[in-house]
Amino acid sequence: MDIAPYSEKANLQLVNAVFKLVPNKNWITTVYSWMTNSQFRIYTRLNKFLKDQIDNPDPILVEKANEFKKYHYDRRIIEILKFVHKHMTYIPDKSAYKMNEYWALATESLKKRIGDCDDFNSLIHILARLSGIPAFKLYSVLGDTVNGYHYYLLYMAGGKLYAIDGTYWVNYQPINFKPEFKITTSKYTSVDYIFNDRYIFKMK
Repeated sequence: MDIAPYSEKANLQLVNAVFKLVPNKNWITTVYSWMTNSQFRIYTRLNKFLKDQIDNPDPILVEKANEFKKYHYDRRIIEILKFVHKHMTYIPDKSAYKMNEYWALATESLKKRIGDCDDFNSLIHILARLSGIPAFKLYSVLGDTVNGYHYYLLYMAGGKLYAIDGTYWVNYQPINFKPEFKITTSKYTSVDYIFNDRYIFKMK
């Protein structure tokens, strides 16, 4: 997928350079699994949830991702955000899937057109990667917000981070006009894990 993928050491150095969310805190690579299906109590490693779908993509995902390749990376991620936000309807897992927690596969979200934050934003992540956006530029995030616990994305451009969020705070502004991502008391209040299809990071 990536022409020259970053090594774990290089990616960790990059994360520590850019993800300065809490002063004097360093990021480390970790292994962490999340309950992706509460009915059957299935736990999936965070990066593997993305990796399996990117390494063995459904043809309909590849076809859709190819539609965005005409845009440069910064425009591409915004066009994918627009598509997913307009294509899907937000429905909590309890209503959509009759269970407390369920992370739908990207193909499932694309076809059913419903889901919650993890479905919207993992679909954005997977379409972005299948369209050719490198892994080091895009990270899924789990953390607290003023609206509750949340899954959203951070996109890296010019050594800065920008929120890409298909559900809570949707913003179609071009990357160069977006505000830089920050931890605040009014929106995104903490970050527990950041991950892509290669690595999972947490603060030391």
